[in-house]
Amino acid sequence: MKQLIVGLYLLFGLLLAGTITLAVRSYDGPVEERYSLRGEEFLANREKEESLGLTIQVPDRIATGANRFAAALSTSAGPLRNASVKIRAMRIQGPGEDREVRLREEGAGVYTGELRIPSPGTWMLQLTVQSEAIDTVRNWTVTADELPGEQDEPSSGIHGGPVTGTVGTQSDVAH
Repeated sequence: MKQLIVGLYLLFGLLLAGTITLAVRSYDGPVEERYSLRGEEFLANREKEESLGLTIQVPDRIATGANRFAAALSTSAGPLRNASVKIRAMRIQGPGEDREVRLREEGAGVYTGELRIPSPGTWMLQLTVQSEAIDTVRNWTVTADELPGEQDEPSSGIHGGPVTGTVGTQSDVAH
């Protein structure tokens, strides 16, 4: 009986030593480098957005194929003009189909561009806005629906689907 208890203690000790060795060798540090600094920058940016009264309106739906993507940007002083704006679409399942499009100012504070979505499913969209007043990034997820009658091939032209001519409100977007 005594030998069984000693044997169990030795087995436990070996398993513990192996686990600690594995943990030390495979530890890569924090999930994201400089995560605390990035968190501080994010909170400072959020405060700046609130003080400017920044409002970002984006579509809450997209479809496969070509989408006319429009983002309306404004502050409490009026439309946000002369900003550098880009939209990035990232497939949740992996980076193989990621897209990035620089938007151009079509009207006062309204930035547009053609965003091609090659396949249906869940996509993360990331809007980056850089101007003299603010540098900010907004992320949100959308589900790309297939257009009626469209199967495997994306549309060759810009469709009149759920995004064209509409800008939906995107509130409380997480960074």
